[in-house]
Amino acid sequence: MIKSRIDPQEQTKQMLNGNELRMNLIVTIILIVIDVSLVIQVLTQPRSFHVTLFCGVPVLLLSSVIVLNLVFSRHLHHWVKNVNMIVMLISFMLVGEINHSEFFMLFILPSFLSSFYYYPKYTVISSAASLVTLWVVMFNRVDFSNGTQLEEFDLQKLLSIMSKAFDFSTISELASVGQICMFAFAAVMMGISIYMSFSGKLFYYHQAVLVNDNAASKAELIMARDIQNGALCHEFPDNRFFSVYADMEPAYAVGGDFYDQFEIDDTHLALVVGDVSGHGMAAAMFMMLSMTLIKVYAQAGFSCDKVILRANKYLVSANPQKYFVTCWLGILDLTTGELCYTNAGHNYPVLIRKGQEPEYLNVKSDFVLGRRRLARYSEKHIKLDVGDKIVLYTDGVTEAVSPQDEFFGDERLLRAVSGSADTSTKQLVFNIKKAVREFSGDRMSNDDITIETLEFKEPMPRPEYENKTFFLTKQSFDTVQDYIEQRCKEYGCSMDIVYDILTAASEILANIESYAYEDGGEVQIMTISNRRKVTIVFKDKGKAFDPLLVCKPDITAPLSQRRPGGLGIHIVKKLMDSVSYRYEDGQNILTIEKDF
Repeated sequence: MIKSRIDPQEQTKQMLNGNELRMNLIVTIILIVIDVSLVIQVLTQPRSFHVTLFCGVPVLLLSSVIVLNLVFSRHLHHWVKNVNMIVMLISFMLVGEINHSEFFMLFILPSFLSSFYYYPKYTVISSAASLVTLWVVMFNRVDFSNGTQLEEFDLQKLLSIMSKAFDFSTISELASVGQICMFAFAAVMMGISIYMSFSGKLFYYHQAVLVNDNAASKAELIMARDIQNGALCHEFPDNRFFSVYADMEPAYAVGGDFYDQFEIDDTHLALVVGDVSGHGMAAAMFMMLSMTLIKVYAQAGFSCDKVILRANKYLVSANPQKYFVTCWLGILDLTTGELCYTNAGHNYPVLIRKGQEPEYLNVKSDFVLGRRRLARYSEKHIKLDVGDKIVLYTDGVTEAVSPQDEFFGDERLLRAVSGSADTSTKQLVFNIKKAVREFSGDRMSNDDITIETLEFKEPMPRPEYENKTFFLTKQSFDTVQDYIEQRCKEYGCSMDIVYDILTAASEILANIESYAYEDGGEVQIMTISNRRKVTIVFKDKGKAFDPLLVCKPDITAPLSQRRPGGLGIHIVKKLMDSVSYRYEDGQNILTIEKDF
């Protein structure tokens, strides 16, 4: 199963960690520039030379920060962030003490930079520390640039001097209006930085939710595409009687076009192509419903017009989005070449007759599916001769657009299939796709492109069948078995197939002889073959009994513990491709089928 959703909080954390790594590098570069300028200031102002000792502290810390960034940043980036900010505050304090009035605005920078980490707590702490440091620098009334306040390193004396900044009794006398305004301005800017940090984190969270939703939608589209792709036919028959091939290129992850081909019975083949209005997930779901309805009703034995009529009634009642479906359904009699079809608002198919120019089956179409409950549909008929082909397609082919804003059109489609009398159905599909692709150039298609082709090669022989009635007793078993064996060999079955059929028939005849009659009785045997499958029907007038309802035997249990019965029909099911039972007109009718 595709993992489509993750915790937005965890996603936000991952995004912020990546942002933090980038910010650590940016802050380190800024620190290098600041501390280099600090060293230059100290060295070019001899009166401030006594401060060089304190300059060494941030420089040393800065070196540690750089090492942490380069070596351990992916594991210790939270420590790097904190050390960076401490070094920056110390550096700014020293710069401020050397240049008392020019550099107060630098103290906004730590708060401003911390806001880009998008950790509000960190920004609040950085802003508070920056304000305290700025207060000390602005109001301690000490000027290191004069060189008279600190002749030698004395930590106690230094702290005493710094503490003057918090002597509020004299602040109002010594502080100028300009200093107070600058301090207030810095405080406002730091408040803005805190707001930016909160807003940034919220933005990242919303971004994580959006990414998560997009990932979930993409995963769901992939699953929908796989389901839709699995529902479409991918195995196309190509035998001596007919050949079918189809292909679909969806314009989006999932499409609204569909196609299908399936056998209704041994001698009838159904072809379907359709197009649902709209695109995307909802259209794909409506497409799946439409295709399923048409297949179910067609395999139930309804004619083309009745299939479309019934599907339309259901689609109208299950269509709140007001979609509609254009559809072409045809049923080909493989023994005669007669094609019955119904066109529900779909594009006209192209008929390619051997030795003739291709033409459209432009018989007036009926109304689309899904919009009008009382719509009427009609069935048309044409006769396919040996070698004739029919091309079904959706409007994505004829409405393909060139870079010059021209449509591919009906005439270009006829030219694309011209001269295809001896072309295989698969190659014919590829030729049409190639012509559309060359016409469209680099222009992307806005509609699904679906093409399905059929070639009628030769009529299929009508199924051969024969009925014969026997009076079944234990003595007549061999006679019935010999008859079945003879018929199977006449149909062209291999000896392996004949052996499987005879084994299954033996079990069925034994059941009829034992349970249907007390002293024997009549059994009618019908054998049918269409040169691809053998069907044998057993009919008796004994007591009604469905052997398929017998419990499946446990063949893994020891012989002494097995329940009697059920083994014979189990063998029949294993050997045959299909087994069915019905009770009709006072007769038990058991049918077995075997492909060969």
